Amino acid sequence: SSGINAEWPLGPGVAVTYLHNDALPADDPLYAGPLGYQGSQAAMYSIRDADVIIALGTRLSPFGTLPQYGEEYWPANAKVIQVETDERRIGTTKKVEVGVVGDVKLATKEMAEKLKVTDLECNGNKAERMEKFAQLKSAWTEKLEGIT
Repeated sequence: SSGINAEWPLGPGVAVTYLHNDALPADDPLYAGPLGYQGSQAAMYSIRDADVIIALGTRLSPFGTLPQYGEEYWPANAKVIQVETDERRIGTTKKVEVGVVGDVKLATKEMAEKLKVTDLECNGNKAERMEKFAQLKSAWTEKLEGIT
């Protein structure tokens, strides 16, 4: 487990990278699905307007960050905070503003504790982001149901 759950102070959407679908329970309310190759449009559309991406133990491989469904979803100007246990994996695919080498679960817990007591600008539109996220997830679910 990543240490992220419904109590994550930043809200949605929490996405995983290619072949890491087991990092969060699929029914977690913040879970958007996988990014990149054959991933979730809800996940990709959730991050395309992000100004900060917190990448926790993802390695940010090309399969998790390349365009998909004809959509260049990775936000070009987002600042990336990447936490990895292996320093060689930091910044290999995307430019990283802050790289942290350490245990991902412990780093996540520490970040969450600090974020909960910090006056965050993003809290001002959290309800709006939650609503937009719910719409993205619903639209992706409907699209998948239409395929099957």
